[in-house]
Amino acid sequence: TGTTRMHEVSTEARYNFGKKKAHAAVGAYVRLYDVETPYRSLSGDGRGGGRFDFGYWPTSVFRIRATGELAQPSQVMASEMSLLVSLRLMLEASF
Repeated sequence: TGTTRMHEVSTEARYNFGKKKAHAAVGAYVRLYDVETPYRSLSGDGRGGGRFDFGYWPTSVFRIRATGELAQPSQVMASEMSLLVSLRLMLEASF
């Protein structure tokens, strides 16, 4: 039971604004899943999505990073769901 196979094709563009200053990235992907459950067997369930990543170093010690993802749910396994959104914010200090 669960995902028996997954394939992903993705692309990403990244730009660095100088060493330890800032970076930005955007990307997109398409995933194909084969899923096996006690009630259903599914092959080639396709989903797409996009990602972003932004990082900023206000000083050489502190870093702020924000990442996120927008994803399509399975129209077969979870047709009641719409767009899935994930956002993360990280604050880091290096000593």
